[in-house]
Amino acid sequence: ALKPTNRKYLLQGIFGGKQCSQMVCTECGKVKNRHEDFLNLSLNIKDIKSVYESLQKQVDGETISDYQCDGCNRKVDLSRRTLIAETPNVLIVHLQRIGFNFETFETDKVNTLC
Repeated sequence: ALKPTNRKYLLQGIFGGKQCSQMVCTECGKVKNRHEDFLNLSLNIKDIKSVYESLQKQVDGETISDYQCDGCNRKVDLSRRTLIAETPNVLIVHLQRIGFNFETFETDKVNTLC
């Protein structure tokens, strides 16, 4: 017989993973990590050729200018990236097909498939 199971933990056990949002100061090297649970990964597909390329862009990250660093108390460039800290048993990938156009202030739909 099946025992009663809390559904939240059942789904987390199958689809749940942990991601780490990491920010690194380019001047002093101070690292800030924020871990979060996830049930699916949202991947940007605009101007991307493959799911692998989209994942790689998340890991490579981006540079943010004029960030006030807690480590060196200066406005510096910061490297921000997202890492997968714990992989789930089953990975659900959400392809972000809707984006916001800051020139027209409207949403744009990405029609290309990666």
